[in-house]
Formats: sequence, C-alpha cells, structure tokens
Amino acid sequence: MKKKFLALLIASLLLVSCSDKKEDLKSKTEKTTETTTNKQEEIKKEELPELDKDDDESEEPDKEFEEFEDSGIFIRRDYRKNISIESENEDMFVRCFKIVTGKFKITNEQTLKEINEFNGDNKLKLNTEYTFISLPLEIENLSKYDYEYASSLAISLLNTKEQLNADKYFSDETDTYKILSGAIVERDLVFIVEKSNIEDVTDIRLKLPDLYIEEIEKTVPGLELNINIK
Repeated sequence: MKKKFLALLIASLLLVSCSDKKEDLKSKTEKTTETTTNKQEEIKKEELPELDKDDDESEEPDKEFEEFEDSGIFIRRDYRKNISIESENEDMFVRCFKIVTGKFKITNEQTLKEINEFNGDNKLKLNTEYTFISLPLEIENLSKYDYEYASSLAISLLNTKEQLNADKYFSDETDTYKILSGAIVERDLVFIVEKSNIEDVTDIRLKLPDLYIEEIEKTVPGLELNINIK
C-alpha cells in the first residue's frame, strides 16, 4: 500500500513537473512572439518614410513664415489636420480633406494692389499679419451634364458667431470654373478671420453656393459641411 502511494505521489510530481515545464515553454514562446512582434512593429515604423513638411498629407506646422513663390506673401501654417467630411446630393459630391489655420502677411506693394483689386476692396494692408482658415475640397460632378461652379462664393459660420466670405484671390482666383460630368476637381477655400481669436474656434459650418445647371435650367441648393477644427 505504501509503495502504491509512493508510486502515485511520484507520478503526480512528474505530472506537475511536466505541466510546469509546458507552462514555462508556453510563457517563453509568448514572450518570444511578443518580442518578435514588437521588433517587427519597430522595423515597420523605421521603414515608413517621413513626410516632407510640404507634402499634402503632412500635419507638421511651420516654425516660421515662409515666402510663397517669391510673391511677397509670407505664410506660416500653425495647425494642420487631415480630415474627411463629406456631403452630397444627386448632382454633386464634396469632401473636405484637410483643415489648415495660420498667419500670413504681404510685404510687396504690387502684390497687395493686385489682391485688393481682384477682391474689389482695400481690406488688406501692407506688412500686417492676418489669420486664415484653409479648407481644401474635392468636388465631384455626379450629374450627366457638364456645369460651371463658383465655390469661392462659399460662406462659413464659426462657433464664435463670426460669418466669413471666402477670399476669392486666395481661394480660386476665378469666379467660376467648369466641371465635366464625372470629373473630380480640387479647390481650396480660404477665409480670413477678422474678429475671432483662432484659439476659440472649434467648429465651422461651411455653406457652399447653389449650383446652376444651365443645360437643363436646374438650380441645386448648395451643400453644407460641419467641420470640427480640433
């Protein structure tokens, strides 16, 4: 009986020992797998190329003002965020894919004169810093008809209750442009903030102008997008 008990005890110890070894092996395997996975993730991160600051998808802000194409217009982008806000009807699809805010100033008198003449006002002054909001858009013609559009007639309403018209010069430099049936075009809307502190701006309601399809004499109400800035 005693021998039988000892045999059972030894067998039990062996089973425990084998079980512990299996657990140790499992633990080591899991740790090895985890280490390998972490290393693979680190390698993947290292392999990903860093975006150039001026790449369309970059969110890196500017550290200082930079001149745009020797124009005498200096721009500093303080906030850049990739987004995807969409709206559509049966004739048009619109997506806002980025929001940029920052400062700009004009140091060239001739450039300033051209901008004010184009916009039909004398709102901008020389060597003065202005705050801007940039909303680049993708616009797709879903209609079977070609049409002309004037996205620069857009209006935005900030959560601070300030209403802004898109600046025509910085947005499109043209009143209207043609979009062929099925085509996708990109247009940038730029708003100059006059009263609000940009730090207080958290939401933007963007109202695009109505669309008129001349071929069938059809007026389509403008689309709206609600954009969160932070």
